Amino acid sequence: MSENKILAAVAESLQKSSAAINQANSKMGVLAREFLYRSKLESELAGELIAMEAALKSVQESIRRQAQREALVAELDPQSRETFNALLAQNRARLSDLLKNEKSGR
Repeated sequence: MSENKILAAVAESLQKSSAAINQANSKMGVLAREFLYRSKLESELAGELIAMEAALKSVQESIRRQAQREALVAELDPQSRETFNALLAQNRARLSDLLKNEKSGR
């Protein structure tokens, strides 16, 4: 074989190798972008999950306190229960007024 034919065969082989490498690089780029997107999405979802777990714990704690309060009130005599409920209503009204004043004062 002449030197030119050998060089042409090597060049053709290198072109095929180069095309295959470029194709592999392109696929790796796509995979890297997908991985980055999925990682970002997973991070955001993890943050949302933490917030949802905190909200669930808050609701569970509120339910637990409500059950304790109801059990305590059930043990009271009727007069004390009536007094307790009246004081509770007054405190809720005061709290509501304070919250309204705070919102309007901002």
